[in-house]
This record gives sequence, C-alpha cells and structure tokens, in this order.
Amino acid sequence: MLFIGGNLFSQDQLFKKDNTKLDVKILEINPTEIKYKLFNDEDGPTITVLKSEVALIIYKNGMHEVITAPSETPVIKDQELKKNVKLEKWELQRKREADRIAEQKAEDSLANVLV
Repeated sequence: MLFIGGNLFSQDQLFKKDNTKLDVKILEINPTEIKYKLFNDEDGPTITVLKSEVALIIYKNGMHEVITAPSETPVIKDQELKKNVKLEKWELQRKREADRIAEQKAEDSLANVLV
C-alpha cells in the first residue's frame, strides 16, 4: 500500500526573482529580509536574503505570499547629514545677518528723516 501524506514532505517553497526555487523552512520575515534554513539541512546555517530578491513564498499549508519589498527610501550617510546641518545653520546665520542689516538700514533711514 502506497500512502503519500501532505505533511510527510511538507516544506515552504521560496521563489527568487532569478527563477530559483528553494525548499526551505521560513524562520522570519521582517520589512527588508527573509531568514530561512534549507529544508534538507535544517541543522545548517540560517540564510538571510533581501526581500527585494524574492518573488513568492508558498508555505507548507498551501498559503501563497507575494513578496513586495518596501519602497526604497534614500539613505543619508552621516557625512551628508552633517554637511546638510552645517549648510542649514550657515543659511540661518546668513538670513539673520541680512535681517539685522536691513533693520539697521531702516533705522538709519528713519533717523535721517527725523533729523
């Protein structure tokens, strides 16, 4: 008698965008990565792949999940951030100085009118 059970060889299936199909055990999905172990080596290392490299996961219970990576937000490096902050401070100081000069000119003009 031959019996093939649904749970006998159950595993998750991960389909990458490069058309690779892997039999895996999904361990964790976070906003940017998927962590899994190969089904035939569950004692082996945990493998991490970017969500942007994965197209689809079919779980052992038959559920399908189409993977969409979060929209990429620009990464501002520390140096760029410091540069932008310095530039903003410089622009603010420049504006304050220009306002001070304009105010001084207005006061001088008013003084000349009153004299």
